[in-house]
Amino acid sequence: MEKFRNFISLGVTLFALFFMLRCTGPEPPKVESRSVALAASCSLLGTWTRCISNGIISAKIHFIVDEKKVTQKTENFLSSVDCTGQPDAEDVTEMIYNLGEPGSSAFIKGGTDIDFTSSSDLSCGENKTVYSAIKFGTNCNEFFPVQSDPGCDSQNRGIILDTVPFDRE
Repeated sequence: MEKFRNFISLGVTLFALFFMLRCTGPEPPKVESRSVALAASCSLLGTWTRCISNGIISAKIHFIVDEKKVTQKTENFLSSVDCTGQPDAEDVTEMIYNLGEPGSSAFIKGGTDIDFTSSSDLSCGENKTVYSAIKFGTNCNEFFPVQSDPGCDSQNRGIILDTVPFDRE
């Protein structure tokens, strides 16, 4: 259960990051890679949501992103595999984030590095920075977090994207 909760916390954190990178503004400039151009045209600001399940229980993760922080709200559904019904438990974590150059992650092709710091333990200890990455979908209305927990150093962010995206609300 603790491992699933850590998985959900990571998912929520990544959801918040993607929430702030929604599409805005004019057509992106021509650059070497379409995924880099797309990431540069997306904004994480706003609210993002996703449902994750281990086949027995599920969790709905909300990332609410503003210019300075991410608020991650996790609703746990102990009797539902699809985040339906009344949540059995809820957890809220606030994090300061630092978003890297869009589309320039060295770990995820076309992805964007993101770092989080919180007074809560995000997997590396209280008040410690954790390191991850995200990648926006083709229309800036979704983003994909990495599958693994955030790393405790900037060279350990994860290299495989999760298949369940955060969707813009």
